[in-house]
Amino acid sequence: MRQRRCSALIVIAILAAVTAGVAASPAFADPPVGTPYCMDGNQTFTIWDAASAHVTNKVVTQFGGVITVGENDPANIGRSAVQQYYDAIETSDATGNYGVDTTIPNYVIHHIGTGACPVAPENHVFLCYSKFEVDPGVWPVGQAEALLESGYWKPSAVSGMVDGATNIGSFHLVCNPPASSVSDGSYIGGDGSMIAGADAGIAGFYPHVG
Repeated sequence: MRQRRCSALIVIAILAAVTAGVAASPAFADPPVGTPYCMDGNQTFTIWDAASAHVTNKVVTQFGGVITVGENDPANIGRSAVQQYYDAIETSDATGNYGVDTTIPNYVIHHIGTGACPVAPENHVFLCYSKFEVDPGVWPVGQAEALLESGYWKPSAVSGMVDGATNIGSFHLVCNPPASSVSDGSYIGGDGSMIAGADAGIAGFYPHVG
């Protein structure tokens, strides 16, 4: 009986020690400097010092990733989400509070998630490069402006769909329309919608001809 009592006391003592150790340790240890996070789903940033590590970790682990920031100087409204966040933590240019706080002047609610933001695939546009070409080729939009400056051109959009052609919406694209074709001043976007007066220099908008 005495042996059982001693064993029980030892177990209780061990549990008490473990519980005390857990209680004494921080619930959410701050991550190291350089850890990436995603702001509003499109801006990746890395925590840069102890203060940003603590605030970011607290936002994510205790407030569902939500923080409210407001620029104190109206001239600073419109800064990027990461810049506003930095200002709120490190400077006097902005104020902030955990969660949703609509009492902050010029407030903007931001969302922070763990890890870098996903990289969206680059869009592509149609371009032409040969007077013998019928259907346009496809290039990343990041290369399009340079190619247009080097002599490539945008295909023309003709009303109606054609089997085997490059169709967008209810139009098809051709590199060398008939000489009698005349532009009506409208442009067709990549989704097939007609836009009046679009900037002729923007890749991804094709002049409509009839």
